[in-house]
Amino acid sequence: MLALAAAVKMYPALLLVAFLNRGDRIKGIVTFSATMILLYLPFLGAGSKISGFLPVYLKNPYESFNLGLKYFLMRLIPGLDYFLLSLLFIIALVIAGIIVFLKDKKNAEVVKYAYILTGLLMILMPASLHPWYVILIIPYLVIYPNPAWLIFTCTVTLSYLKYTSPQGIMPTWILLAEYLPLFALLAAGYILRKYISPSRMSGMNFSRKKGKMAEVQK
Repeated sequence: MLALAAAVKMYPALLLVAFLNRGDRIKGIVTFSATMILLYLPFLGAGSKISGFLPVYLKNPYESFNLGLKYFLMRLIPGLDYFLLSLLFIIALVIAGIIVFLKDKKNAEVVKYAYILTGLLMILMPASLHPWYVILIIPYLVIYPNPAWLIFTCTVTLSYLKYTSPQGIMPTWILLAEYLPLFALLAAGYILRKYISPSRMSGMNFSRKKGKMAEVQK
C-alpha cells in the first residue's frame, strides 16, 4: 500500500524506513522497489519527463509554494542558491531516514518514528507544501496531539490567500502566521522535554489537580 501511495506522490516513500526492522529490511525494500518499477513501467517511454514538474520545483523558487523554512533561509542569507538549498533539504531527509532505518523499532516506536519523519518532511519540504500535503501528519496527531502541528494544520490553509493577492505573490505575513507559531511551539516543546524532568512535570500536574480538588471541596 505504501508503494501505491508513493507512486502517486513520492513523499510517503520516506515512511518505509520506519516500518522496516531487522529481518524485514531486504524483503521490504525489494517488495517496495519491485512494486514501484511495475507501476512506472508503462510510462518509461516518457524518459526524463517521468518525474513530472518536480525538477522545476527544486530549481525555480517562483514555482514553489508555501515553503516556510526555505523562504526564511533565503531571506536571511541573500544570494543562497535555491537549488543547493533544495538538495541540502533532501540530503537531511535522507540522513534522517537512514538513522531511522538502522534503528530497531518496537511496537509503538514504529508510529513514533513515522510521525517524526513526517514532521521533518513538512519542515524540510524541498518542493511545494500545499495544504493537502499536511494531511500526512494528521493521523499521528490522534496519538501525539502536539499543539504546534495542530495549529499548523489550521493556519496552513491561509496559504490559499496567495491566489487573491496582486500578481499571485505570497504575502510575507501569511508565511509568518503559518510558520512562526509552528517553529516556536516545536522549540518550546523540545526545551520542556529536554530540560524539565518528567518527575517535575508530574509534580506540577499533581499540584494543579490538588488545587482543583481544594476548590471543589470549598
